Amino acid sequence: MTVENLVRHLEDRYPGITSSIISSCAITVNLDYVDMEDSDGENGRQKLVGEGDEVALIPPVSSG
Repeated sequence: MTVENLVRHLEDRYPGITSSIISSCAITVNLDYVDMEDSDGENGRQKLVGEGDEVALIPPVSSG
């Protein structure tokens, strides 16, 4: 499954999650950030997520 397909699957299962949560989060796969703006290539939406891979949604943070 690609990261893009995973996001679609989550949206199907939890309607509204993309606009309310995922759109403002960074996504990592096995601690590597995924560039969701990149439409092709290993570093973009097409990055494969395999069995046992760790996927994280990292919410925006601030410091000061």
